[in-house]
Amino acid sequence: MIMNNRILFGFIIFLLSLTAQAQVQRSPQLFYVRYEGSIGDQLTLSVNLIRSFNQVSGNFQYEIKDETSGTKLIETLTLSGQAKNDSVHLKEFGRKTNAFKSVLTSEQFSGVWTNQDEQSFDFVLNAKYPQGSMAFDVSYLHSEIMLDSKDKNSPTAHIELTLIYPKTGYTKPSVADSVMKVIKSAFFGEGLATTDPDSLLIAFEQEYYRNYREQNQPGPEPGGHSFSWEKMINTGVIYNSNHVLCLEFERYAYTGGAHGISNTSYRIVNLNDGSPITYQDVFIEGADTLLSQLLTKKLRNDFEIPDDTLLKQAGFFVDHILPNHNLYINGNGIGFVYNSYEIAPYSFGATHVFLEFKQ
Repeated sequence: MIMNNRILFGFIIFLLSLTAQAQVQRSPQLFYVRYEGSIGDQLTLSVNLIRSFNQVSGNFQYEIKDETSGTKLIETLTLSGQAKNDSVHLKEFGRKTNAFKSVLTSEQFSGVWTNQDEQSFDFVLNAKYPQGSMAFDVSYLHSEIMLDSKDKNSPTAHIELTLIYPKTGYTKPSVADSVMKVIKSAFFGEGLATTDPDSLLIAFEQEYYRNYREQNQPGPEPGGHSFSWEKMINTGVIYNSNHVLCLEFERYAYTGGAHGISNTSYRIVNLNDGSPITYQDVFIEGADTLLSQLLTKKLRNDFEIPDDTLLKQAGFFVDHILPNHNLYINGNGIGFVYNSYEIAPYSFGATHVFLEFKQ
């Protein structure tokens, strides 16, 4: 009986020590905002940004009206950068110079935008969630534990989670609940009963640390570092307009070995009712053959692979790219993402193939 009490007491202390690690945070410097506005008479912008303290990431889409044809030319670009207080410098993907030098708050995004031709324009964008879009809150958890608390050089486990979830009062409760189910499944997997965002983060953290301790017993030699683990999951918003929501889930995990593994996945949601939009919903039956041709051609163009060179000769695992179901959507097309080892070696990183709607 005494032994059972000791075991129970030890288990309670263990659970309390895990709970003490949880640091779910909310802050004025932690938010997602969808901004809208214009530059001059012809350029209309919509921007999705997530600020996580001094890190800012997201995308912006601009529309330019072609006066000759009367059509709208749409372009979507990825943004990332640093924030200090409300001052933010953002770069477009592939550019070395800052595209946006701005002031960023949860209500307004303003400053100077410099385009690819190095022309600069003042802009003011305001937070806006028109019908067919969704507002989100952000929760952040960051913690670390030692495998052996008695060894100052002990290996450690580190976890960092950034979760977005529907903001109360901005849409129908039934739609918000459905979107939350999609996010919960994509972010946490199955098995967690709660739906409260903070409780989900804490439960996920505790399970991670339990697995870490269980799989690293009896533990390394004193001073060893090969038993350290890392885990990071971030959520992003790719598109949030016209009753279509596209979410991005970026994962990184290291559990020993030469390198960690990164993975990016997507979920697309119909904001009319909160239901998932799948590959089968986007493409008609039998589209795989044509899509394979388009994807292979686009990949060759992107990587500048000559027609007389097989993809395998260029380092890929296959000669023809088949469509997978890991797709995202934005204002001007549909992208397919192939993670490391899917069609190419780890050194290639993730392979992105984007098809514009006009294709």
